[in-house]
Amino acid sequence: MAGHSLGGAIVQCLALRSPEWLTRIILVGTGARLRVAPAILDGLSCDPLPSVSDTSFKSAINIICDYAFGPSASPSLIQAAIEDFLKNRPEVFHGDYLACDQFDIMENIGQIRFPTLIISGAADTLTPVKYSEYLYTHIPEAEMSVIEEGGHMMGLEKPEEFTEKIKSFLFRNLQQ
Repeated sequence: MAGHSLGGAIVQCLALRSPEWLTRIILVGTGARLRVAPAILDGLSCDPLPSVSDTSFKSAINIICDYAFGPSASPSLIQAAIEDFLKNRPEVFHGDYLACDQFDIMENIGQIRFPTLIISGAADTLTPVKYSEYLYTHIPEAEMSVIEEGGHMMGLEKPEEFTEKIKSFLFRNLQQ
């Protein structure tokens, strides 16, 4: 099972609560505790409920994309992400980022006891490499891989390198 940010938080909770359902996990751009920049949460605030045309929502999406992409991401990729994000309801983004901001299992992360691949983007400012390093030092069977110049959207920015890391981990662990 793999997870990215909030998905990674869900995977970690599943690994702690129902480990019998899993044999290995992949954690991408996530941490044992997630914090969201106040400028993002403020821009996504649902009080009053923002609309897709709201400038604060558009500003928050721009901030998210500024933080999410590494330095080698193409402007067209970033623009496509902005356009896709703006198709969503602001309250959905707000709920997701609020859940991330409240997530914290730092005290329990060492209880995960099966092969874990942690992938981080060196240029990820949404979920910095230090979050992955914490996971790596606290999950006994973890291995960590950092994608140079990759941001939070490393799977889109560096798809070949990203998928190769996952394939290598899965095939190596299937043979054991």
